[in-house]
Amino acid sequence: MNRRMVLLFLVLVGCGRGDGCHRSSGSPAPVPPPPKAPVLGSASIYDETKLHAVELTLSPEDWQVIVDEPWDELWRPATLVFDGERVESVGVRATGESSRIPGNPKPSLKLSFGALVPGREWRDVKQIKLDAIPWDPSAMRERISYWIYRSAGLLAPRAAHARLIVNGELKGLYLVEETVRKELLKDRTGSSQGVLYRVRLGADYLWQGTDPSHYVPWPFEPKHSEDNADHAHLLQLLDILNNAPPAQRREILDATILDVNQFLSHLAVLQSVADWDGITAPWGGTNNHFWYRPEGGRFQIIPWDSNESLGRTDEYGPILWDLNIWSGFSNTPATSWVLDDEVARQLFLWRIFNLLQNEMALPKLQARIDEIREQIQPGVYEDPVMDRFAFEIAVASLKAWMVLRTLHLYQQLGS
Repeated sequence: MNRRMVLLFLVLVGCGRGDGCHRSSGSPAPVPPPPKAPVLGSASIYDETKLHAVELTLSPEDWQVIVDEPWDELWRPATLVFDGERVESVGVRATGESSRIPGNPKPSLKLSFGALVPGREWRDVKQIKLDAIPWDPSAMRERISYWIYRSAGLLAPRAAHARLIVNGELKGLYLVEETVRKELLKDRTGSSQGVLYRVRLGADYLWQGTDPSHYVPWPFEPKHSEDNADHAHLLQLLDILNNAPPAQRREILDATILDVNQFLSHLAVLQSVADWDGITAPWGGTNNHFWYRPEGGRFQIIPWDSNESLGRTDEYGPILWDLNIWSGFSNTPATSWVLDDEVARQLFLWRIFNLLQNEMALPKLQARIDEIREQIQPGVYEDPVMDRFAFEIAVASLKAWMVLRTLHLYQQLGS
């Protein structure tokens, strides 16, 4: 990095709040905003304007099983109090993949409102996830990544932070995360009719013939709102990705089975936030995404578990501010076709440029980081597991990372 870039880096880090570096002491007092209308339905669960208060009460024996045997899938009955509203007979169990560690005093949890009371919903949802945020000392990378996707008009979960108490004991700061289910689809698209697949770790998207059992239920796990899906549309997608003439692949995909514009926009966000654990994962497989095909429509991709984005750094992952925007594209037929299609390449690059000018504009992101930090800092400081000093360092590192990443993205676009 040359001297001019270093100076720009220091200026941007110092003035990252987006409200200017200096304030006049003689400025008039701001006019208070008018009262806000109450947030209703599922939006109230993922309301990002506040730190939510969540309490669970269940038998000590059931809680101990959740802690000691996190792979036990049995729903344990609990009483939930969410921002003062009481809900009885809520099913609780541990959730997650790498975070299910026996004896972990702060497990990630899934809450089900219909597991013990069949058919019941609460605030228009059937499930929510309470993510313990075990690998991110800043506690905000996943929430910010989802926010960028949604701000760009893409399908993505909602998330907010909460302070969790279990049986009167503080467990700490959690992320209240929207699960990818038909409630999300209905809220965002107006309908949940169609087919939904969760793509499991290692999916390679290679063509293995017309037998659906080669693809379903692994690595494409069906989460259908249709009872008798025949997976024909999934087979059609895989067939075109692998077997259509390369020069016509984009046009055939867009005309029949894939919303190419939405897909390229998703890839632009994925690569811009340097999420190395999605469909462009570096190990030749893929991870952490869903496919949704609305009835009569084309497939759209949905991100999931974006905690490896935005330079998360610990013993499991690098900083990756200089990740190449084409990294991982050649690993799978799902994305390799973009490299060979000049129109798709230019559309992808244009999406990144638009992100940098709008949803990922540096002052906007710096201000967003400061806003979330101010909101969750009390929850972090009282968390019995989180390190407050690691939190402050991680937040400062995140702001610095955004500067470096922005500069690097512009350099790649310019070259």
